Amino acid sequence: MPRLELTESEKQNPYANYYDRESARIPATVLENIQHKTYTYQQALPFANINDLLLPGYLPMENGYCRLPDGSFFVAVRTEFPNATDKMFDWWFEWHAKEPLRYRIWYPECHFDLSIKAVRPPSPNQPAYWHTIHYPVEDIGLGKETLSIHFVPPAEFGFDVDRFAEANTVTAICGFVGSMDKHLKQYAAMCHLVRRFAGGIEMRSRFWIGQDIRLNAFWGSAIVEKLINTRFARMISLPSKTGLAMALHCAQEYNNLSEILPELYAVYGES
Repeated sequence: MPRLELTESEKQNPYANYYDRESARIPATVLENIQHKTYTYQQALPFANINDLLLPGYLPMENGYCRLPDGSFFVAVRTEFPNATDKMFDWWFEWHAKEPLRYRIWYPECHFDLSIKAVRPPSPNQPAYWHTIHYPVEDIGLGKETLSIHFVPPAEFGFDVDRFAEANTVTAICGFVGSMDKHLKQYAAMCHLVRRFAGGIEMRSRFWIGQDIRLNAFWGSAIVEKLINTRFARMISLPSKTGLAMALHCAQEYNNLSEILPELYAVYGES
C-alpha cells in the first residue's frame, strides 16, 4: 500500500524523516516460518497458559500461526531488538500515542491515524499507557479499519508478574482489541512479552483472535454474543488469511520498530 503524503506542517516535524525510510527487512527465517511452516493447534499457546512465556527457552510456535478447532486463530511472532534497553518499550507505547505522526512513522504503509482515551487516571510509578484505549486506523492486511486497543497491566491480563525478574522479563505490553467499524468491544487479546536474551532484547508477540468476541453494549446482547462465539460464526466472520496477515503485519511492524526505537529514545526518551 502506498504511503500517504505528509502535510506541509508534518514535513516540518523533527522526526518526519523517519516516515520516508525504507521498511526493515524481516529476517528470512521468520518469513519462512510464517509463510511456509504449517503448525497444528496443539502447538498453539492457550490463553490460559500465558505464563508459559515465562519459562526458559522457547515454545513450539515462535513465528507462525494456526487456526484452532473453534475457528479462532493463534499467532506468534518473535522480534529481536539487539540495540534496545529495558526502558524503551514502555516509553514507546506512551510516546508514540501522543501524536498521530509518531504512530505513522512506525509503519508508514499501514498506519494512518491514532487517537487515545484514558479509562482512568494514571497511577504513580506505572506506565502511562496502562488503562488507556488507543484507536489506531491501520491495515493489517485485511483492509483499512479503525480498531480499539484497551491496554491493561500485565497482572490484569493474567501474567504472574512476580516471576518477571527470574524470567529476565523487562515488561509485557498487554491489551484487548476491538473494532470500531464492526461494533466489537473485543475480538482479540494480544501481548508483547519483552525479555533479555543472549543477543540483547527480544519481543515475543502473541495474538488470540476470535476466541472471545464481545459486542459494544448498544449493538448486542448476551444471546447474540453467544451465537457469534461459535465455530460456525467464526469460520464465516474471520477470513482464512487472518492468521497469516496478522503474523506478517506484526513481523514488519516490530522489525521496523527495532531499527528506529534506539534512535528515537536517544533523542526524545529523556526529555
